[in-house]
Amino acid sequence: MTIDEPVSFGGSGQAPNPAEVMLAALGASLEVTIRCYAEYLNITVDSVGVDLSAELDTQGFFGINAHVRAGFPLITAKVNIVSSEEIEVISDLLEIASSLCPVLDNVKNPTNVYIELDIRKPGDATS
Repeated sequence: MTIDEPVSFGGSGQAPNPAEVMLAALGASLEVTIRCYAEYLNITVDSVGVDLSAELDTQGFFGINAHVRAGFPLITAKVNIVSSEEIEVISDLLEIASSLCPVLDNVKNPTNVYIELDIRKPGDATS
């Protein structure tokens, strides 16, 4: 997988940036979770797609304003489902999937992240 940054951030602009990849993972995880639970609950779903939108404020990313998050302050997801099922059935399916989607859980709830540093000088052997 190639991950890049826009030219204005020192990248080539040829691939998604890390934040866009995170959004793609969220959308894919929602889609998979909806499909899995639809199958498990015998709910007919002909197609499912998720459109996500979010904006970063560079004041947070660059540490200019301590009151602005470095990450997305809001992510909006539009779930598009084609199904012959009643709307209540699909609404219940979305509620279940939204509560059990692993990537959505990590985005919505604090997750402990341990960052380990490994520094080497050029030419040092890898461990």
